[in-house]
Amino acid sequence: MVAVSAGDDWEVDLERRLARVRPEHTIRGLFLQSYLRQLRVLGGEPLWERGLALCGDAPLVELFHYPVRTQLQLLGLLMPPLVERHGTAAAGLRALGRECIGDFLSSYTGRFLVRLAGTDARRMLNHSPMGYRVATGFGEHSLEWRGARHCHWTMRDVFLPCAYHEGQLTAILERGGAREVRMNGRQTALLDCEYDISWE
Repeated sequence: MVAVSAGDDWEVDLERRLARVRPEHTIRGLFLQSYLRQLRVLGGEPLWERGLALCGDAPLVELFHYPVRTQLQLLGLLMPPLVERHGTAAAGLRALGRECIGDFLSSYTGRFLVRLAGTDARRMLNHSPMGYRVATGFGEHSLEWRGARHCHWTMRDVFLPCAYHEGQLTAILERGGAREVRMNGRQTALLDCEYDISWE
């Protein structure tokens, strides 16, 4: 069954994703830290405290693995203020993806990947599947080049919606100096999506 699009009922979509989560599905702590920062920015202390309660008592460690269920629960807290600020669920998810990739690229792991890629957009994208594998305990990524500045990226078994990854991939390319990024994402199944990507 194809997932509900980001423009439809995001709550239904999120529940479907949560139902597919297993204990082995994990995410690095830096993403939970990023979500908590956004909760504080968008909702102030009350929303931030609700997020902290979902994360448990121990402080989050950037490189430790945590349940992706917690990430999705934090997303559930973030969605109402994101929609209010950006107008639609899709726009809110893209904005969140941008913020999170900025935090990732500023992390120890992200800085290492940036050093490998330099300031070249194509190299940034080539190293990004490795970044996803380091950051998450799930998912398959396939990158196929169709031109010097044109590629097709397929994601399988990922838990965040298509628009979220659109924001992340756009931010990665722009960090590499790409201009006029064209990002056409499509949800092909609940946890699968694909992107046609090009830039100037």
